[in-house]
Amino acid sequence: MELLTIIAVAVGGIGLLVGVRILDGAIDKARIKKYVESRGGEFREAKWRLFAPGWLGNKNQRMYRVVYRDGNGVNHLAHCKTSMFSGVYFTGDVVLPHSYKQIPEDECLSCGYDLTGNVSGICPECGTPLHPQQRET
Repeated sequence: MELLTIIAVAVGGIGLLVGVRILDGAIDKARIKKYVESRGGEFREAKWRLFAPGWLGNKNQRMYRVVYRDGNGVNHLAHCKTSMFSGVYFTGDVVLPHSYKQIPEDECLSCGYDLTGNVSGICPECGTPLHPQQRET
């Protein structure tokens, strides 16, 4: 019985940590979106990264690869650092060429399923056909 209690506590602890990380990610993305939009931009996406150019993270900081469009309609790719009690800090902001595809190459447009290696042209998770630009890559 003691072993089952230990296992239950361990599984509960891991579940709590995963839940906190998911909540942190949602809060971070909302904070990044608010920051971009407060400067007249349009937030496109933010993906978590373990490391970002110029920063090595610590336990309280999280890094994201951010794509946004500024107020002049120019697309940017930047890396962002944030934490629960800090602001949003961008680095490595690069203007993307006009040929930048807004369509993700390896994600389903409907459900976000990873389509790496997909040859059928249909998402196996939800059945959505790939966008024509996804087939070109």
